[in-house]
Amino acid sequence: MKYRKAKLGLLVAGMVAGPLAQAQAIKIPAKGQSPAIDKIESSGQLKAGAAILAPWLLQNPKNNKYLGPVAVIAQATAKALHVKLDYVGTTWDTLVAGLVARKYEIAAAPILETKPRKKVIGFVNFGSSGTCYVVRKKSPIHSLSDLNNPKYVYLGYTGLANGTMFHLKYPETRMQTINPPPGYTYRVAGVIKGRGDIAAIDSPMALWVHQKWPSVRIIPSPKQCIKHPDLLRKIGIGYPKGDKVFAHFLKQVIAANKKKIQASTMQFSQPKWLNKR
Repeated sequence: MKYRKAKLGLLVAGMVAGPLAQAQAIKIPAKGQSPAIDKIESSGQLKAGAAILAPWLLQNPKNNKYLGPVAVIAQATAKALHVKLDYVGTTWDTLVAGLVARKYEIAAAPILETKPRKKVIGFVNFGSSGTCYVVRKKSPIHSLSDLNNPKYVYLGYTGLANGTMFHLKYPETRMQTINPPPGYTYRVAGVIKGRGDIAAIDSPMALWVHQKWPSVRIIPSPKQCIKHPDLLRKIGIGYPKGDKVFAHFLKQVIAANKKKIQASTMQFSQPKWLNKR
């Protein structure tokens, strides 16, 4: 496989101590090997479909700047290709369809690699996450084994894979999902108001949820949630299906920025920062 040398040098996988630390070269494939990269270089911009989901991708309401580990990947990809990064705002129920329609070259969001999605788009994973659950303080639900019960209603959003995975594992529980509105957050308020009994949260957000809504309980407990979540799965960004050369290029970008991605995930999982949203 032929490659072109990057003009701006090397990207580094974060700040690493010790004499053995080495930068990783990110090689640009030769013209004609990747339809996506050819399109990006021809237009001079990388279009990234952005769907918000903390802590992986957030947006500062003051300046609309995107933040988080997914933003690190998108920025590093554009930098490696020496092009401008152009975010295309989208929603979770249209994110995959937009990539299939080639409205953008990457789906810049923490996407779960599910079988239906794998049929239409490709994935490059960069981390993992799990699911934990919010219930009312006096709820009879005390463990994961209590969740599978037709007496309970799960509050979720259409288009999010954790709802599908929950239903597969806990088929007896009734599902109540709605389309995610812009800037949506977890449906904790619905649980507090008695509209349902269970709301899913992403495991890195457990400490923030515990602090923001002290009137609820988290199953399992916040610390256990982070260490041993339910429905553990890999998460990644999406790319046009079949473009293996582009996939290899994206893997290089993620490997070269691994420590930055991890540091960003930790930073934007902290209640101190999330409370400023």
